[in-house]
Amino acid sequence: MPTTPNMLLVIPTEGASSDVWDTLLNAACYLVDSHDHTSGNGVPVPTAGLDIDDDLPFAGNAITGLLALDLQPTTTGSVSTYTTALFVASDDDELYWRTAAGVNVQLTAGTSLNATLLGGFTGDYGSGDEEAHFATSTAIYNFLRDTTHRANVDMADLRLFEGTAGITNAVKLKSPTALAASYTLTMPAALPAGPRVLVLEADGDVATAGAATLDGDLTISANNDVTVSGTGRFKHGAMQLMIPGQAFVTQTGDFVTGTPRLDVDTEIFFIPVTLPVGARVTGWSLRVTDNVTGTTVVEAEDYRIDAAAGVLTGVGNSAASAGDGTIQTITDGSFTPYTIIATEAYGVSATIDASNACSLHWLMVTYDFP
Repeated sequence: MPTTPNMLLVIPTEGASSDVWDTLLNAACYLVDSHDHTSGNGVPVPTAGLDIDDDLPFAGNAITGLLALDLQPTTTGSVSTYTTALFVASDDDELYWRTAAGVNVQLTAGTSLNATLLGGFTGDYGSGDEEAHFATSTAIYNFLRDTTHRANVDMADLRLFEGTAGITNAVKLKSPTALAASYTLTMPAALPAGPRVLVLEADGDVATAGAATLDGDLTISANNDVTVSGTGRFKHGAMQLMIPGQAFVTQTGDFVTGTPRLDVDTEIFFIPVTLPVGARVTGWSLRVTDNVTGTTVVEAEDYRIDAAAGVLTGVGNSAASAGDGTIQTITDGSFTPYTIIATEAYGVSATIDASNACSLHWLMVTYDFP
């Protein structure tokens, strides 16, 4: 009897199966009724024979051997009843994952993965070559904007540690508090041949030449010079110039055993102060012995002298001894600074207003270069 090759149906032979037709037909009908198109149970249904017009459940089974998954973009509203589903949103053509709680999570951003999902590493990763790359061979992180171009990095304080295990101390690089405007520091193009003073130029270049302020001593090696050009000079803070009594110039007074003495009324000694032009006198003190008590007073006053005309003009600073018969230092407490200029000389004059022997010992001048 002939059979079909797929479902193995036994059918009667025409004119030759008397008395068994009913049995054969019943058996064949049972096979047809139970067929499911699996192997031996019907001809497999081709893709063209399918008309899927509703959801296709897989009863918890996996899809295997799938070449590709081609998703049809759809509205987010059309998938609102689904959970744990993948879909492409038609409004932005991005791939989404819908969680069990019904939240749509965007997985793609244009031609890249959605970087907002990377635990804080967000941004516009549009070209596909941006990355933070770590190389174990060098233990270096590279932040790249493309395969050969490193990216800029914005951050707050940068803490630098020694590259050794267990190190806890660091050097911190930080921006000044309340920085008024951004600026750029540019490192030198190369290391100098030897030790140099680094200076910061107005354009932000860190250079090895130019003016510098040092917080400490500066030592020039043997046989080398410091050259100051034009009107430049070495400036310094307050310094003192000691002028001994032997350098005083007598106008009417006497020298007794090398010590200037004012013995009678109106005797005068002049004390020239020889400082460079540009020096600024900020104060002076005159050491004297006032030999009697009472009204005997040594008076001192500073003067400027016109170099050409020889005119003596008081600067306006004066002081007097106490008249108590002691060795003392007289100082003008309200001194007006005076800067020495090229056309004038400067000095202090000491006189006595009573007839007595008063000694002058030294003049101490305080000065600086403004």
